[in-house]
Amino acid sequence: MSTDTVSQNKLFSKKAVHLILQGKGGVGKSLVASLLIQFLRDSGEPVSAIDTDPLNDSLSQVPSLEATRLDLLDEGTSFINPIKFDSLIADILNCPDRHFVVDNGTASFLPLFNYLVQSEVVGYLRENGRRVLIHMPIVAGTSYLDTVQCFDSLATTFGEGASLIPWLNPFFGALKDPFAFLKSSAFLQHQPVVPAVIEIPPFRNSLFAHAFDQMLYQKQSIADAISSPHTQIMAKQRLTIYRRELYPILKAALCCALNVRGEAAHS
Repeated sequence: MSTDTVSQNKLFSKKAVHLILQGKGGVGKSLVASLLIQFLRDSGEPVSAIDTDPLNDSLSQVPSLEATRLDLLDEGTSFINPIKFDSLIADILNCPDRHFVVDNGTASFLPLFNYLVQSEVVGYLRENGRRVLIHMPIVAGTSYLDTVQCFDSLATTFGEGASLIPWLNPFFGALKDPFAFLKSSAFLQHQPVVPAVIEIPPFRNSLFAHAFDQMLYQKQSIADAISSPHTQIMAKQRLTIYRRELYPILKAALCCALNVRGEAAHS
């Protein structure tokens, strides 16, 4: 474990269920899940990573994340069987001393959404002592309104039992006004159930972007790329700098969301 990691001591006395939900495809759900898993593990937190994307399995393609793929498809078909989520909920309830980070693909978003609603899962988890945090990326460009509308829907549906953490993702183009989302009617309406907003730091320049892209292409975590003998020395330096910028933001947001000591949430 690098000396650049947050801490080797556990940060959170209570562990959370982190659901990565966003109905819009291609906006960085698996990236959010990956960064969250890496931060928690580097902070000394026990984490179970679950990949529920039946098509892309982006999370489980990175070996060091040790993600378990939840096979949602009935054998020999392309039909998602929502009853297969039952085993995940059982694991969550049977392991209260672990964080669960559940990545979700576009194809499985509606089945999971309906499952959570119809079986009242969020309230049930809360009644059984599990804190639920719903993370969703918000992006700029033509997908901005779609991602905000999904945030609004998730907050309306689950706000009574869960906290929502939007991630402002600059990798699909920077927001013209970085605070546009914070001024939106959707955010202002649901602000009481949003303990923190995570603004993913943009790359300093194209060299940082290239190092990050190569890391993703090689199916590596940040730590993998930094420790790999095949990564160029200055690429390692840029990834180290980027992790040093990112982790305090994640720490502040999660400390706020989980009501423990820590810095004020970044927004």
